[in-house]
Amino acid sequence: MAYRASKAALNMLAQCLSFDYRDKVRVFSIHPGWIRTKSSSQLATYSVEEFSDRFLKILNNLDGLDGKFIDTFEMIIDW
Repeated sequence: MAYRASKAALNMLAQCLSFDYRDKVRVFSIHPGWIRTKSSSQLATYSVEEFSDRFLKILNNLDGLDGKFIDTFEMIIDW
């Protein structure tokens, strides 16, 4: 329960920062999906390289994402 609450707080913090600093920085939260790393299962959906490519694509197209919670396909995840 504490883990879920901390994630909700982190997403709310990102949303608040995006409002408070909207003229200075761009803030959004991203759900990376299940990424293959040394500490995760090799059955995970994405490699680190695949996630990196998707993340860079998102960084190059931030319009309308301020304060949003998105996945790696730039789909907005409802709170």
